[in-house]
Amino acid sequence: MSKQKVIKFNCNVCNEPVEFISYGSINARQNPELKQKLIDDTLYKITCPKCGAKLKTIYPLLYHDPDKKFMVYGVPPDDLYKIINTFNVMKDKYPNAYEGYTLRVASNPTDFREKVIILNANLDDRVIEIYKALDVNSINALDENAKATRGYFFVDGDKNMIEFDATYYIKKELSADNYDYIKSFFATDIEGALNNYIVDVDWAKEIISIE
Repeated sequence: MSKQKVIKFNCNVCNEPVEFISYGSINARQNPELKQKLIDDTLYKITCPKCGAKLKTIYPLLYHDPDKKFMVYGVPPDDLYKIINTFNVMKDKYPNAYEGYTLRVASNPTDFREKVIILNANLDDRVIEIYKALDVNSINALDENAKATRGYFFVDGDKNMIEFDATYYIKKELSADNYDYIKSFFATDIEGALNNYIVDVDWAKEIISIE
């Protein structure tokens, strides 16, 4: 069952007291509705009952999919290595319970949510991170004015897509053939990152040697 508690604060627009439910963890099997709210980017959002302002809350959250043996912890940057240490202790203390598990840590809400979306699309986040980094490199090689910095995976209907931080809006459909090629070409690096807690844009840049 997902751990939850009521948090109270004042609306930053009208100062009206606002209450919302925060979750310490989400189990995808037991709480599919919370999983969907996380994917839809509505889990952290609330509306002020007085002025109608759209407010967004951020708090540490553990996402656990026992069927896919995947955990990702979304935490503030200052707590990143504290959670990594917690994962290490858990694995040492209960090795059988975490056998075959993929454990990740994300230090911002966007990366955290993206991990869940990638998992829900039955894709490998290591391959996706490399794919995005290669696409950023390609975009900038074709147009130096694009100044693309990173990509974000999302699903639009039945299509897997990537949108990019750049000087203008860029989005591309993910190619299944390119995904499979990257998975094969970088197989050694991907396998080497099996137990990495942090798999992000910086990890991918290092793999493909982008400065």
